[in-house]
Amino acid sequence: MQKSTQHISTGRAGEDIACQFLRKKGCTILERNVFRKWGELDVVAQNKRTGKIHIVEVKTVSGSNACVEFNPVENLTKSKQGKLERTCILYVKEKQIENWQLDAVLVWYDKVHKKAEVRYIEHIIN
Repeated sequence: MQKSTQHISTGRAGEDIACQFLRKKGCTILERNVFRKWGELDVVAQNKRTGKIHIVEVKTVSGSNACVEFNPVENLTKSKQGKLERTCILYVKEKQIENWQLDAVLVWYDKVHKKAEVRYIEHIIN
């Protein structure tokens, strides 16, 4: 139970950091943790300048052994990609969104030193 609680806490912290990052990039956070039939969308944001909707998958790694070069897309198996893509398509159809893309944010979080590094990857599934 402790590990699960810690995992959820780390994930939430990563999503908070990702949202701060997206705001600095000129986005408004529209929704977080959107659940649909096939899965969850971590963050839905809109670029204030272009109006484009960015659906963002957030992957967080923490601890002193976490690798900054870790690519979050590597964790998306074909099955996970399919679920994520179906969830996105369902969401954009419901909301009648035409101008959107699926991105990823990797958050490397060092809890001990209270610092984070963020990598942003656009168009993770074409």
